[in-house]
Amino acid sequence: MLALVAMLVAACGGAPAKAPVSGAKSSAWLHVLVDDTSDPELLVRPREAAQDPVFGPVLRRGEREAAASIGNVLVGQSSLKVFEESDLVIVAARHSRPLDAVLVFAGVPASASPDSLVDESGAPLWTKVQARVQGTSEYERVGTGRETGDIRLVTVGSTWIMAVGPAIDRMYAALSVAPPEPLHADAGPLFQAVIAGELLGAVKSRARGDLAPLVQGLLRADLDVEGGKSPSVTLALRYDAEEHASRSADFVKILMALIDAKKPQFRDYLKTVVLTRDARTVSMHAPVPPRMVEELLRAESAAPAPAAPPAKPDTAL
Repeated sequence: MLALVAMLVAACGGAPAKAPVSGAKSSAWLHVLVDDTSDPELLVRPREAAQDPVFGPVLRRGEREAAASIGNVLVGQSSLKVFEESDLVIVAARHSRPLDAVLVFAGVPASASPDSLVDESGAPLWTKVQARVQGTSEYERVGTGRETGDIRLVTVGSTWIMAVGPAIDRMYAALSVAPPEPLHADAGPLFQAVIAGELLGAVKSRARGDLAPLVQGLLRADLDVEGGKSPSVTLALRYDAEEHASRSADFVKILMALIDAKKPQFRDYLKTVVLTRDARTVSMHAPVPPRMVEELLRAESAAPAPAAPPAKPDTAL
């Protein structure tokens, strides 16, 4: 998941469920730009996650591996620092063909600027253009074409908003609803994912047969990951009718009973899973398995040191 964010940042050359934000003015444009009932979303709190005892090391390793695997745009240490020090990152994609997506960075360090972002040859990635929305600065992606499509970057104080394809016009409309203000994140889970719209359709099409009770009438799924020394995961499944939610809850109970009977080694962990149903929503909450936490920490400690960078000036994205 973190590698996906880093790769999207690199591919676009920039530094985004309903995103928790502070203040109605701050969030007004976001709720127009991103529809949390239909747009699949990934939300990350990089600065907080970087300090987490479990996910911090995993985050840093994911960034290194993503940076090493991207060839079309070099991701320098300065750009990774921008990612880590941002308060909130939201990635939302409405359609894949044509690509309709937005990437929002909130709480970007004041030292960062789109003007300083260059590719592996040192050429600028963005060129400043006349802003269409008062109170913002706007940039056009250099070298966009058939492969990448149109990409625009608008900054509002410490918030960067990148739009791709059809999302560009929606971004202008959203920022014009009221005088745009920076986005400020409230406290919340380190990672959040919303599975809805096009992505949910793909998931449901692959989950037929034995899993039909779990996906029939499913409108969206929300996954929250809380950090700390004892991280936990909450999965909320929202259905179109109480009948479908009831069937889903019964299905999960039966599935857990089967696992308990056939895999006794998981019995203690299954006891920590809390299953609840509230009208049309089925929720499952559980701690991240201790063995998985140990494996994550062990993988980081065993990871090879990153290769020395080439003898050239550091670049951002």
